[in-house]
Amino acid sequence: MTVEQILKEIDSILLDAKAECIKALQPVFLIKPKPDQVYSCFELFHMQNYALGYNSFFLRNGELEVDYACLPPFTGEESFLPKLASYFQDLFKKVELNEKDGIRFTAEHEKQFLKWFKEVWLAAGGDKSLVPTYFCFEREYQVQDIISGEVMSEEDGARRLGYKI
Repeated sequence: MTVEQILKEIDSILLDAKAECIKALQPVFLIKPKPDQVYSCFELFHMQNYALGYNSFFLRNGELEVDYACLPPFTGEESFLPKLASYFQDLFKKVELNEKDGIRFTAEHEKQFLKWFKEVWLAAGGDKSLVPTYFCFEREYQVQDIISGEVMSEEDGARRLGYKI
């Protein structure tokens, strides 16, 4: 199975999950910021169980602090996309990508997922969120602008919003 074939199958799974994921995200964007809250970030545990965590970042004494997995059901435990998690479990029992294809697949899949998540996020009302929101792929100390895809440090994410860190 080629990387292109895998990505095409994933597109189909993401399309099928879109409406349900939009519905799941809608209540998040009505949440009011807590005192000292700078922004929040959806953290996707991809290549594992596709759980989605919701982390909140606060400015306290000039330092950026994080409350991880602070919004049920987005605690990073339940799968946001169980059909995709299941697909990968089955796929990797049957298919082994060589190193070059594995690296290419990961990069392409992350682009594919961010594009899909941006569509879901916007359809759910994310652009009207009361809390500025970023995204990340389970990478420490980096966040991603959902609209542009730009990756930056957590501190740069706060600076972009006008905070001095």
